[in-house]
Amino acid sequence: MARSPLLYRFTLAMTALYALLGIFLIFSPDMQNMLPGWKHIVLGMMLIVYAFIRMKRLKDLQKGMDATDNS
Repeated sequence: MARSPLLYRFTLAMTALYALLGIFLIFSPDMQNMLPGWKHIVLGMMLIVYAFIRMKRLKDLQKGMDATDNS
């Protein structure tokens, strides 16, 4: 069963959103007030790592889609 390009694009957009939100959490002065100490850095790093994991999964999905299209 081939995956839809719409699902692929949505997953790509959500991955970019997670990475941007993680960067925002780390560097935003407002977040430093809401999440004092290291909390904003830890949460931001967790979001960035999650975005990289999703990007790897998305890359594997793309390889699978290409393999099914070629065969």
